[in-house]
Amino acid sequence: MLVKQRVFCNLAHMEKSFRLTLLLIFGFLARTVLAVEIVGGVHVAATGNTATLRWKTDVECGSRVRVGLAAENLDRKLSADGVGVDHGIVVGVLQPDTTYFFNVGTSRKVLAVGSFHTSGQAATKSGSAAPEKKTLLPVRKAPPTRKIWGNIGSLQDHFDRHGRDFGAKTPDDYARMSWEFLNRALDEGWSAKVDGSDGTIRIWDAKSRAFAAYNRDGTTKTYFKPGGPDYFERQPGKPTKLIRPE
Repeated sequence: MLVKQRVFCNLAHMEKSFRLTLLLIFGFLARTVLAVEIVGGVHVAATGNTATLRWKTDVECGSRVRVGLAAENLDRKLSADGVGVDHGIVVGVLQPDTTYFFNVGTSRKVLAVGSFHTSGQAATKSGSAAPEKKTLLPVRKAPPTRKIWGNIGSLQDHFDRHGRDFGAKTPDDYARMSWEFLNRALDEGWSAKVDGSDGTIRIWDAKSRAFAAYNRDGTTKTYFKPGGPDYFERQPGKPTKLIRPE
C-alpha cells in the first residue's frame, strides 16, 4: 500500500510539473509573439524615386512593409529575410513629388502607419540622386473602436454600406481606417469644413475620393466614397485648414 501511495504521489508531482512547464512555455510564446512594439518611431529617408524605412522593436521579429498611393490600398508588400530588433527596407521605383502611405510591422501584426513624400527630382542615370528628405513620423496606434466611432450602434450599418469602398474586412477595421483618415488630414493640413451649428468636421480627399464626417470630439460619424467633389461642396460648414493641436 505504501508503494502505491508513493507511485501516485510521484505521478501527481510529474503531472503538476508538466502543467507548470506548459504554462511557462505558453507565457514565453505570448510575450515574444504577441507583445511586439516599435521603439522610437519610424524613420523615413526619401529621394525622388526611393524611400528607406527603418525602425526598431523591443523584441526580435520579422520585417514587413506595405506601401501604396492610398492608405486603404497598400498594394506593394516588401519583406526582409531573418529576424531582429533593427529593421530596414528600401522601397524603389517610386514617383517624384508624390505622397505615399505605408504600414510597417511583421507578417502578422501592423505596428505603425504613416506617410512620406518623395522629392521633386528622381535619381539621374549616372546614379546621383536628389538630397534625402528625412522625416521622423510619430507612431500612432488606433484606440479601441468604441472610442473612435461616435455612435457605436450605427457602425455595423455604415460598414455594411461603405466598408467595401476601402476593402475593410470588419467593422473594427473600417472604424480604424476612418481614424487614420482623420490623422492624415491633421498631419498634412488638409482643407475641411466645420459646421458651426453642431461642430461637425467634414473632410474630402481628392486623391482617394473619400469623404468623412466627424463629431467635434473627433469621433467618426461616417466614412465613404461619394464619387466626386460635388458631394463635399454641397455640405454645410465654413472652409478651414486642419491643424493638429500641440
